Amino acid sequence: KGGFGAAYRVTHLVDDRQYCIKEIFLEPSKFGGDVRRMVSFARSILREVTVLSRCEHHPNVVKYNNAWAEVVTEPRMKRRGMEGDNGDDDGDDGDDGE
Repeated sequence: KGGFGAAYRVTHLVDDRQYCIKEIFLEPSKFGGDVRRMVSFARSILREVTVLSRCEHHPNVVKYNNAWAEVVTEPRMKRRGMEGDNGDDDGDDGDDGE
C-alpha cells in the first residue's frame, strides 16, 4: 500500500494464473482539493499504461495485460477498507444479515 493505491498478487479464477493488480485511487482530497492536479496525475498514469502496453519482454518490467477505470462509490470504498483502513480484510461487507 502507498499514498495513492496498492498492488495485489491475485490468481485469476478462469485461467488459474497469477497476476499483479495495481490499484490507484484518485481523490481530490489527496491533491489538496486541486482537481487539475488530480487530472494531471491521471494523465500521467495513462501515459505509464500506454508505455507498458508497448514494452516488449524486459527482465525489470512486469508484463502488461490490461487496464481499466472504475468509479468507486463511498459505500463500496468502506466495504473494501479504503476509508479508515481497519485491517479487516475478510471480505465481509456486512450485508448478509448476520
